[in-house]
Amino acid sequence: MKCKILLPVAAICLLSAYQEPDDITFRDSASYRWLNKEVLESRTLDDMETLDHWVPFTTGAPEVVDARVVSKVTEATNIVARLALTREHSHDGGQSLRMRIPAGLDAPGPKSGRSWGSTGVRRQFSREDWTAFNRVSVWIYPNCPGFQVVYMELRIYNDGVEKLPALFGQEGENSLILRNHEWNHVEWEVGNVARDKVTNLEFSCLLSGHEPEGSDSLQYDFDGLTLEKVEPDYIEGWDVWPGRI
Repeated sequence: MKCKILLPVAAICLLSAYQEPDDITFRDSASYRWLNKEVLESRTLDDMETLDHWVPFTTGAPEVVDARVVSKVTEATNIVARLALTREHSHDGGQSLRMRIPAGLDAPGPKSGRSWGSTGVRRQFSREDWTAFNRVSVWIYPNCPGFQVVYMELRIYNDGVEKLPALFGQEGENSLILRNHEWNHVEWEVGNVARDKVTNLEFSCLLSGHEPEGSDSLQYDFDGLTLEKVEPDYIEGWDVWPGRI
C-alpha cells in the first residue's frame, strides 16, 4: 500500500520540477532573495572590454583504442574555447565576452563509447585576496540551439593555505542551470570558500555530447563580472539561522 501511495507522489514532484515557474513561485525562491539582497560593497573584476587575462582551455580526452580514430582524437583534443568580444549581446551597453565551444569530442571512449572532457575559459588573477567580499556576480547569455537544459560550471582556483578547487569538487565549485537565449544574472555566495590568493575563475562545460535536437556548437556571452559584499546566507554549523527554519 505504501508503494502505491509514494510512487504517484514522486512522479508529481518530478513533473513539477520541469514546469516553468511563474512570478509568484519565483518570488518565494532562494534565487529571488539572493538577487534582491542589498549590495554593501562591490568591485569590478572585468568589464569585458579586452581579452587580456582570459585563457581558453580543454582538459581530458578519450583514450585511443583503434588506430582508425587517431586522427579524429588528435584533432578533437586540440579544440579549445574560441573567444571574442561582441556588441551583439551586451548587458551594460558596451561589449561582452563571447565563448564558443563544441558540445562534445568527435571520438569514442574505450568502454562506454562516449567521449569525455571539459572546455571553457579562465579569467586569470595574480593571487588576489577576495576575503573582503563574499559574492561573485556575473551576467551570462547562453545560445544553445535545441538544448532543453543549459548549464555551466564555475570554479575558483585558490593558492593559499587551502588549495581550490578541492580534489573531489566538494569545495570551490558551483553548477548553474541557465535560461536559454536570455541574460541570466548569476550570484554565487562564496563566504565559505577559501579566496585569500585567487589565481583563476573558471567557466566551463563538459564535452559529453548533446541531445538529438541539440547543436554541435554552444555559445555563451559574459558581462559584468563583479565581486560583491552582501549579508551572507547561513551556510554551515549546528546553530539555527535566526528567524528561519
